[in-house]
Amino acid sequence: MRLTQSLLNAVRSASKPAQLMLYTGTDCQLCDVMKIEIQKVALTHPIQLSTYNIRDDSLPDVQHWRRRYQYDIPVLHLDGNGRF
Repeated sequence: MRLTQSLLNAVRSASKPAQLMLYTGTDCQLCDVMKIEIQKVALTHPIQLSTYNIRDDSLPDVQHWRRRYQYDIPVLHLDGNGRF
């Protein structure tokens, strides 16, 4: 998958374990596919993955992230830098 290769290239260039933030949603099949691709990369490269469900009203700043990504999930941020 193209995503896996792009993610591998980005992670390889990192000088430390890559910090990934995956913005997801409830019952999001594409989010599940993205998680599988990230797990493939994690088998051979050090990463730290956090997830944020934009449909979970108990999370901080959920309205901001929901407005920003409600039509785009899954969205992956690499080392805190925008969309990957």
